[in-house]
Amino acid sequence: FKIEPKKVRIVLDTGAKIEKEYDGTANLPDVTLAVTAYETLNVDKSVLKFAQENVGTDINVELTSADANCLKTASGEPATNYTADPSELKGTITPRQLTVTPKAETFEYGENDKITTALTTEFDYAGKNGDLPSGLTPSFTGSMVLTQSNAEVQSPYNAGDYYPRQGTLAVNSNNYEISEFKTTVNGTEIKWVVSPKTVDPFDVTLQAEYGINGSELYAMLNTAKVTVDGKEVNLSTVYNVNVLDIEDAGKNKVSRTGTDAVNAGEYTVTSLPATTLGTANYEFKTAPTLKINVKPHVLADADVQLSGDDGATFDGTEKSVMVKVSFTYGG
Repeated sequence: FKIEPKKVRIVLDTGAKIEKEYDGTANLPDVTLAVTAYETLNVDKSVLKFAQENVGTDINVELTSADANCLKTASGEPATNYTADPSELKGTITPRQLTVTPKAETFEYGENDKITTALTTEFDYAGKNGDLPSGLTPSFTGSMVLTQSNAEVQSPYNAGDYYPRQGTLAVNSNNYEISEFKTTVNGTEIKWVVSPKTVDPFDVTLQAEYGINGSELYAMLNTAKVTVDGKEVNLSTVYNVNVLDIEDAGKNKVSRTGTDAVNAGEYTVTSLPATTLGTANYEFKTAPTLKINVKPHVLADADVQLSGDDGATFDGTEKSVMVKVSFTYGG
């Protein structure tokens, strides 16, 4: 006679389920399994495993090898009179939940490419429900974004404070999920700072001619060109020209609404601090210099009128002629 081992079904306790977060292995979680047999048997979960390591539902539970026996007697010996049937066991592996925390960063104005790259790399991650098991190193796709006043801001980035948000940043695997993206650490909001770029000051002298009035002198500032960081730009993009003053050599301010011609000479544009006004993307090493040179008017033939001979004398050797000369300019 040959007596075959009896096959017994392994079942779950009522209401129990086999479920775990992804940990990179097919190991079963801590769960109570039971069998019905002619004697008390225990289940050794170490020789049972999920049929796969990755996230999924209704995953089969199977023996670690075809000849393995997960059944033990009450005394802990292999239950050789029985074979286990785990076919009714199904389980779930859920995505590993991650917490992502952006790092605080500082950049200089103009480093747009560097900022764009940092938005894909400059963050820390950790398991939300405990430390990640050794060997788990998720990779990420997409990018964080920067915001100001809760609105997304895109490159190019002006100098100022920005606040990172998750954007399209995601884990490049179904085995993970970003369940929390932190925006504060210890109650302080995480901030990225774009500081003004320090550059050499400009030294520019604009040219004008006598006959220009105060109002027109100020109007020149709206179209004036200066060189900043190697690029020629309008003065109005660097400073708020409406708050700049123009002074003569005696420190007298030129009237912004003046209609009378200003005298020839050198004028200085004042209120030019080292830090630019408005959008403060640049900071000069020293205060820049902007002057306006009002040149004397060069009289043309049309400006000079001759009135002819007024009288003449002759002393025997030379004749002297008296001529009246007048000129008009600007009416």
